[in-house]
Amino acid sequence: MEVAIEKLPALIIVDWVMEEMDGPSFIEEVKKNNKLSSIPIILLTAKSDAESRLIGTTLGADCFLGKPFNEKELAGLVRNMIKLRVNEKKVMDEKKKLGDILDNLAQGFMIIDKFGVIQEGASRGSKDIFGTEIEGKNLSNILNLDSSKEELFSKWLTNIWRGVLSFKDLRPLGPQSFERDDGRYIKLDYRPIYEENSKN
Repeated sequence: MEVAIEKLPALIIVDWVMEEMDGPSFIEEVKKNNKLSSIPIILLTAKSDAESRLIGTTLGADCFLGKPFNEKELAGLVRNMIKLRVNEKKVMDEKKKLGDILDNLAQGFMIIDKFGVIQEGASRGSKDIFGTEIEGKNLSNILNLDSSKEELFSKWLTNIWRGVLSFKDLRPLGPQSFERDDGRYIKLDYRPIYEENSKN
């Protein structure tokens, strides 16, 4: 464990049966450590029953390799998991860069799903504008819409996700402003974000 903390490896390979600590106990300790918890773990085991695999998975093993195993199989598995970890780090770095950019915008920015729930990644400007944490909350509640306007907002979202009418035509029908407690009016605007290979 001390070596892992000192070296911070890209990947950890652990055997189910070891002298000082068994594999599951070691994995449990790794996942408790903030410095090590994100490191992927391959668990080598002669145990192939479902219960053993469940124990390892529950504790945080990312992959199992049955014993006896082929060295080429292990090497390929290591390469793939390290490549996956590198890609995950790139995604996290890009997400952080995007977050920094959004936080530096004077305007607020947030993404809502088809139910109107504000997704993770809202800019700091949005939180400042609405004066509260907004992620995970419904936009209709943040805008303090009354029941009739909330119903209209729900129908508006439904029509957008159906994709029958163009977003350009539906865009002006959404809530257009928000009145803050200090009496200031904030203008609202909407832009579509299209998923790859999707019309919605």
